[in-house]
Amino acid sequence: MSEAASTGLARRIALVSGGGRGVGRGISEELAAAGAAVESFEDCRRLCDGRGAPYNVAKSALESLAYTLAKEELRYGTHVNVVAPGLVVSEMGRRLVKAAGVDDIQSLDAHSPFGHVCDPADVGRVVRFLVSEGAGYVTGQRIEVDGGGSRR
Repeated sequence: MSEAASTGLARRIALVSGGGRGVGRGISEELAAAGAAVESFEDCRRLCDGRGAPYNVAKSALESLAYTLAKEELRYGTHVNVVAPGLVVSEMGRRLVKAAGVDDIQSLDAHSPFGHVCDPADVGRVVRFLVSEGAGYVTGQRIEVDGGGSRR
C-alpha cells in the first residue's frame, strides 16, 4: 500500500496560505508527498510589505474564518484547524530576527526549546497529521508549532 493510500491523503484537498515559499512551501511539499491535492493562496504579504496591521488583521481574519467554517461545515464531516507556527527558518523568520539585531537565525538554535529553530518541515508534519485519519476527531483548533515557546 502506498504511503498516500495508507494516510488517506489521496482524497484530501489542502488550502495553504503562502504555499509558494517559507513555511507554506514546507507544508505544501509535505502534504503533496503524502498524496494530497494542494492549493496555495497568497496571504497579505503579497498585497503589502508585511508590516504590522495589515498582516495581523489578515491572519486574524483567517483564524476567525477557520473557526466559523469548523462550526458551519461540521455536519458535512469537514475538519478545519489553524496551524500557528512560531519562529521558523524562512525568509520571514530571517527578516524578523535581523530586525531584532540577530544576524544569523541559526545562532538561536541553542536557545530554542528543542535545540533548533523550527524548520518548515516541522510545521508540514503537523499539518500532514491534521489532514490524516489520525486527526479524525480534531476540528476547530489552533495548533501552535513553536516548541512550547509560547508557554515559557
